[in-house]
Amino acid sequence: MRNYSVLMAFALGFLVLLGLQFLPWQTVGAEASVSVDINPNTLNLEMHGKWITVCVEPPDGYEVGDIDICTVKLDGVFSPERWDVQDDKLMMKFSAEDVISRVWLKIYHMGTPMPQDNVTVELTVTGVLDDGTGFEGSDEIQVIAPSL
Repeated sequence: MRNYSVLMAFALGFLVLLGLQFLPWQTVGAEASVSVDINPNTLNLEMHGKWITVCVEPPDGYEVGDIDICTVKLDGVFSPERWDVQDDKLMMKFSAEDVISRVWLKIYHMGTPMPQDNVTVELTVTGVLDDGTGFEGSDEIQVIAPSL
């Protein structure tokens, strides 16, 4: 009888742990707004440069050192490849190739197979501060299409 109880407790514990694997985990919501500046302001989709620079100013009451760089994402996908602090701002470098592919995807989803004049795309930066507060900020860039 005792072996049965131990086995049953083990099986129930295993099922609970297994069930937890299929529950959606909460993500940290953006509780603070940050100022974001993306350079270049106009992105040539034929660009052969290496980097897109993203500058983030921390929210009021926080310092740049409070940003957990490991949590920072551009459009929820890309992590910065390089970063530095300049003038109380976090300056991050993202792969130009990655950003251009993301911009193409956004243009495609806008229903514009080939960008025309004045196409604007918004890119969003998210992350978490050291105290667990989520942050978010966006910037718009103009897009220049390749010539045909």
